Amino acid sequence: MPDQTDPTKDAPNQGRPSVDPSFSAPPPPPPGYAPPIYAPAPTRSGGVASRVVTSLITTLFITSIMLNIYFAVILSNQVATGPVVEETYQEGQTEQRIAILPVIGMIDEDTAVFIRQAMQALDANPPAALVLRVDSGGGGVGASDRIWHHIDVFRAKHPDIKIVASYGSLAASGGYYVSAMADHIYAEPTCVTGSIGVMGQLLTFEGLLEKIGVDPVTMVASDSPDKDTANDLTRSWTEQDRTVVQGLLDSAYDRFVEVVAQSRSAVLTEQEVRDLATGRIFTAKQAQEAKLIDEIGYIDDAISKAVELSGLPVGETPRVTVIGKHRTLVEALMGAERSELPTLSAEQVRSWILEMGVPRLSYSISTP
Repeated sequence: MPDQTDPTKDAPNQGRPSVDPSFSAPPPPPPGYAPPIYAPAPTRSGGVASRVVTSLITTLFITSIMLNIYFAVILSNQVATGPVVEETYQEGQTEQRIAILPVIGMIDEDTAVFIRQAMQALDANPPAALVLRVDSGGGGVGASDRIWHHIDVFRAKHPDIKIVASYGSLAASGGYYVSAMADHIYAEPTCVTGSIGVMGQLLTFEGLLEKIGVDPVTMVASDSPDKDTANDLTRSWTEQDRTVVQGLLDSAYDRFVEVVAQSRSAVLTEQEVRDLATGRIFTAKQAQEAKLIDEIGYIDDAISKAVELSGLPVGETPRVTVIGKHRTLVEALMGAERSELPTLSAEQVRSWILEMGVPRLSYSISTP
């Protein structure tokens, strides 16, 4: 029997996939729902070139900063006002100034060089008066005498410039030596001063060398048999060694007494100075009674006295400066005067050992 199905019955579904009768459409989205949008990443035309340019500019900027710092350091090291600087201690109304020259700490070769440079600067630009601010227990005989000499030469060239000494906590031995020539001496109430005397110290290592099994040999030329007298630390001292050094000590002591007697001749005789020069230390009150100082007071009192002696107007506040060492920009930034690192070599060790064998005389206060 022929198929009677109408061939046009499924015509609307022709060309479409058949639909599973079990399939159900998803529910409609809730009201207000917005489907997410996945936009394509923006294209970065020239991105690599931009990063290269940025890196180049940054590198040039950092390099410029480093070069500026470098040239600033070079300029600060080369363009200096001199080995010493003069800074303001007190603003004042007077055109002329009172200069403070500090003598602080152990007196050694560096101290003597600084004082020489300071006196040269003051010689080129003289103050109305000079205040020596001393806070030192002394030091080397040679260095102390050179400081005294530099100040004495300045006084001879500028006899109208008065010098006032101001003692801090300590102005003993070499500290007193370098400032005894002052026209007026003040000491703070708690100051320790005096200690007029000389001592010498030397280490000998004979016993130590024997213990560690070292047998040193020292030879001198035939015509200089005294070369190793008090000059050989590998052996203990003999009476001849002590006699030689004693003569050196006595000579330095006589020089100390001479300087003090000359400086304080208005109030003390040489014999009175010798009677005081036993190495004894004095309090400020005892020193005033012994006429080693003139008054008890502080640095402000010394400045006022300098104004009085210089003839500056007493009613006006004086301009006061203080002398210091020049420091480069690098030293100032590092907070130190010297940034050199110590080095050590065999030659330096040898030099130190030889130097230790030479007696060193000192105008310094002895401590227990």
